[in-house]
Amino acid sequence: MSELHDEYDITMRDSFDFEAMIRLYLFKEVTKMDQSEVTARVRNWELLQHRFGIDRAPTQQTLSYTI
Repeated sequence: MSELHDEYDITMRDSFDFEAMIRLYLFKEVTKMDQSEVTARVRNWELLQHRFGIDRAPTQQTLSYTI
């Protein structure tokens, strides 16, 4: 995904990678799950965390704010 760029350049120690959040958004859209379902699924399945490139599951609030 080298064509996408994060315009905000916010780097905090607990922030998520931009590309990982794009992957998570696409997962949400394809599966037609709401944000709370997606965060619960990612929290309970560590394999999804690995596949999306994140080291922990985002909260529903973080997902809502991001996408």
